[in-house]
Amino acid sequence: MEQVTEKNTGKKSKALPPAYKDPMGITDKKLNFGLWYILHLKRLRKALIGFLIAVAVFSWGYFFYGFLSYIFIGMSEDQVLVDNLVKTGAMDHEYFESQQPKPLETGKVQVLANGTAKTYDFLAEIKNPNPRHWAEITYAFRTSGADLTEKNDFIFPGEEKMFMALSEELESFPFNSEFIIKNISWHPVKTKEIPDWQIFKGEHINFPVENIKFSLGKDGSPDDKIRFVNVQFAATNKTAYNYWSVDFLALLYQGGRVVSVSSYTKDNFMSGAGYDIAMSWPTSISSASEVKIIPSLNIMRDDIYMDFEGQPVSEQGWQ
Repeated sequence: MEQVTEKNTGKKSKALPPAYKDPMGITDKKLNFGLWYILHLKRLRKALIGFLIAVAVFSWGYFFYGFLSYIFIGMSEDQVLVDNLVKTGAMDHEYFESQQPKPLETGKVQVLANGTAKTYDFLAEIKNPNPRHWAEITYAFRTSGADLTEKNDFIFPGEEKMFMALSEELESFPFNSEFIIKNISWHPVKTKEIPDWQIFKGEHINFPVENIKFSLGKDGSPDDKIRFVNVQFAATNKTAYNYWSVDFLALLYQGGRVVSVSSYTKDNFMSGAGYDIAMSWPTSISSASEVKIIPSLNIMRDDIYMDFEGQPVSEQGWQ
């Protein structure tokens, strides 16, 4: 420090000494806090112990509250929940069972001599009692312990349909024949896709059959041993769809009983078109009181539909 000299008096004066600095870095604030902590240490310890006691009392109190609440209330509620789950499970099982398709109902097998030596036609009327399930079926007719040729067919919801095996060659008349289902695949009719099955079916299978003509003829040989059934009819496709092919089943009846049967496949069955169809097959009958023509088409398959191209024209030029 520089010395300051007073000019008037000529006397010298000394400067104030610098403030004290602790070499350890302890300040006045730290000293004051340390002094306060020492003076209040007992109170702080008591406060910490009180806080821990309060936390413990609250925790144990909450535990006992929850435990007792579960014993007196929760257990009874859990029992009700378990009972409801059991009831729901039983209901779900019953519901699941109710949604499973019922078995097909099989009628008596009928065997017809078809007019040629040692050949027979087999028929079985099958009913599907399910309103929202259709089935694809592999089946065969069994006679004398042996199965005949396996066939594939289908049946729609609520439908009664004739399943057939035609012109099976056998050494003798097959008594006690059975209808055997080899395999069956059930398919539900989904409500979101097809709300009303009958409307859907009517829109896809609308083939009016008219002008049915029936006659019996012979083969024209000298002995005229073999008779033939001749059936003619007109069929129209009144749907909005073109089909690659449609099968037509011809059933001849006497007194409500089928006495002769055959089938015919019409290819390229176009929307709006009409077709004259003629069928002929050997038979052993001498007369028939009724002829039924039944179209058969699995409208649930995608590969039966043709692309619509232009205006269809019938084979005879009428629509």
